[in-house]
Amino acid sequence: MLLNRTIFTISLVFFSWIGQSQSNSFWYSVYLKDKNNTNYQINKPLEFLSERALTNRQKNQIPLDSTDLPVNQQYLIKLNEFGQVKYSSKWQNSALILLTDSASIDSILSLDFVKNMEYLGLKNVTKTKRKRQSKDNQSAESEAFSFNSEYGLATEQIELIGIKPLHESGYFGENVRIAVLDAGFKSANTMTSFHHLFDRSGIILAGDIVEKGNDPYLESTHGTHVLSTMAGYLGQKYLGTSPMADFILLRTEDVGSEYPVEEYFWLVGAEIADSCGADIITSSLSYTTFDDTILNHNHQQLDGKTTLVSKAASTAASKGIIVVTSAGNDGNGSWRKIGFPADGVDVLTVGATDSKGSYATLSSHGHAVDGRIKPDITAVGKGTALIGTNDQVFNGNGTSFSTPTIAGGIAVLVQSNPSKTAKQIREALLLSSSRYRNPDSLMGFGIPNFIAADLILKGQTITEPEEFPFKIIPNPFSSTFYIIANPIEIQDIKLSIIDTNGKIVYEKTHKLFTGHQLIEVTENADLTNGLYIFRIETPMGIFSEKILKQE
Repeated sequence: MLLNRTIFTISLVFFSWIGQSQSNSFWYSVYLKDKNNTNYQINKPLEFLSERALTNRQKNQIPLDSTDLPVNQQYLIKLNEFGQVKYSSKWQNSALILLTDSASIDSILSLDFVKNMEYLGLKNVTKTKRKRQSKDNQSAESEAFSFNSEYGLATEQIELIGIKPLHESGYFGENVRIAVLDAGFKSANTMTSFHHLFDRSGIILAGDIVEKGNDPYLESTHGTHVLSTMAGYLGQKYLGTSPMADFILLRTEDVGSEYPVEEYFWLVGAEIADSCGADIITSSLSYTTFDDTILNHNHQQLDGKTTLVSKAASTAASKGIIVVTSAGNDGNGSWRKIGFPADGVDVLTVGATDSKGSYATLSSHGHAVDGRIKPDITAVGKGTALIGTNDQVFNGNGTSFSTPTIAGGIAVLVQSNPSKTAKQIREALLLSSSRYRNPDSLMGFGIPNFIAADLILKGQTITEPEEFPFKIIPNPFSSTFYIIANPIEIQDIKLSIIDTNGKIVYEKTHKLFTGHQLIEVTENADLTNGLYIFRIETPMGIFSEKILKQE
């Protein structure tokens, strides 16, 4: 009941629309000087944050500060005399206001609590408000969710990131909360693919920030496709990365226009996600250029702390949320570089590969201007298996889809390692990735391996000498260990385990494909405790390393 009361308070703060939209209206962000005389206090956090959000902060050892306090309501009331205050941001201590009279700007700037104003574009008046519709009744005989389901057409994108062993261990993201910031989730509430999600009340909150009162299930299929990579389920035809996670679905993108005001909508969505206790934010949105070219961003702003949306993403990450965002699809375009908020500080930026792990040329290039590696990691974004509104599986292209695939995998990691911090999980993913020792501006640290990341989080070590192109985890091992291989081309490799007397006690040949491969070695339960030599024969040469069996 406490969570419900908190969400109601959040709704009052963020979803209060005053008046009706008008033509020839202009969006401005008004930045405020202080939060003096606010009605909220740091020592009474349940008045503005959910209990779950507070638990997340405690786990991540992040204290509350003034950025957590809502904006002074008296300031908002005063601003509303000059225009329509739509939203406010506690993180940036600002208000989003819609103005119809340019003369109001000078009056607002003259207020003693106003620091400055920023123009965010025109109000889009081409869209009409679409009323909420109740979801269709779903059959009580709908197919029950099965943990033993096949991945179907999603097999390659699942296996590439090594998440299957975690699924086989029963981890599907249960009790982990993912906020999805997107352009809409058309038909998601009526699709067979998401019956299991709605039947268990797995949608914590769904709302439209762009147009209050709109039904997000009537807007844009993009978010629906994004959601399918995580929560989609069609028996043996398809299974997403985190079908048992809980979701917050927020429409922050207006596909009818492109203005920086959408970055403010993103900011509002991120603050709602934080207040509701989201563990993860996933966003497949990227901002670079706008309908009004004077507002365009430039490459020099790729520092994670300049644009409105990047500051929002960086702040969300600083609050202990794992923020996962798409690199962008400008690899072949004139912009070429990552977009915003992909440059965010401590934001996990995801690029794209094909199903075999090779770089997809559509994926935007890094790095951040301050030298930070971007993108951070990659996953399948070319030919990604998705579910359409007709419940049919099809293939789509873009970092829009590699990003939520990773976000769903992170939910599985969070479930498997509930005490680990956001920072620890990010670091484990990078350590597990195929190019960790040699990151670049196309694939970053490479393709992560989730079973490897899970073992790292559980305290296992990875053997990876300077000249050894494979990772062995765990070492020491008890009965099963894994080999993570990063071959350059298709090749057969021969695996051997040799005891200290020179006897071969295990031998098997495997075919590896370009990209990131995981090999599970289990046929060694009869080995006695002690030291062995692990040898890999490849066309590139023979590699060997010591391994230790220890019960």
